[in-house]
Amino acid sequence: NTVAGSISDGVKYVIKSNGTKEASFVLTPGSKSKYKVTAYTIGSSDGSAISISAPSGSDIYVNGKKLSSSYISKTNVTPDAAKHLPSGITVPKYTNYKVSGLIAPAAVTVKKNGEKLSLQTNADKTKYTASLTNNTKLQKKYSDYVLKAGEMYAAYMQHDASLGQVAKYFESGTDLYKSLASTETFFVTSHSGYSFSNEKSDSFYAYDSNTFSCRVTFTQTLTKSGSQNYVDDVDLTLYLRKTGTAYKVFDMQVAQ
Repeated sequence: NTVAGSISDGVKYVIKSNGTKEASFVLTPGSKSKYKVTAYTIGSSDGSAISISAPSGSDIYVNGKKLSSSYISKTNVTPDAAKHLPSGITVPKYTNYKVSGLIAPAAVTVKKNGEKLSLQTNADKTKYTASLTNNTKLQKKYSDYVLKAGEMYAAYMQHDASLGQVAKYFESGTDLYKSLASTETFFVTSHSGYSFSNEKSDSFYAYDSNTFSCRVTFTQTLTKSGSQNYVDDVDLTLYLRKTGTAYKVFDMQVAQ
């Protein structure tokens, strides 16, 4: 921590990590107590800012503090999921929040009706998006299936699976399937073996009796004798609908 020096309404502190400024704030003096001790309060600050998007009606906590409505930046927001679903399907609305002036790393928690929701965030942890309430029945029934679908996609993109194998899980005729069928993977990493680990599926949500989405994450490792392993953390949101008697992926989001 570095003291920048006195200013007209207090003392400014600059917080640095490895020489890089993370935040600053001003301690403003108040009146002295009967013990002749001056009380200080935190005045202005220019700490980091984060944005949070959550299903409307959720409770948002940042560093243990529940956010009031004063932090809302936008209401009645249509989530990205709507772009990936067939027309006519109703998607629950979201509410966006913005928190600025943070002088400590943000610990974000989102709850809906008392249940903790899964969170996705970007690389620098400035944007957080909460999932819809997880459908545990769907998760129990289709967890293995959607993980296999995600892994088959990842294997296909590295020439470790055929389009025929992918077709077992992906709906033919869709824009996604056509894109996969015509994909020319110029940037395949040279390897002789591969494996998947840290598999997880969550955020199952049923939009109607024939359509649901979920999130799958796993680590894909490509191996080659004499070379360093290539490791990729894969994060996919899958959108599935019933075709005949089986659910198949008809659209997908790949986390950046």
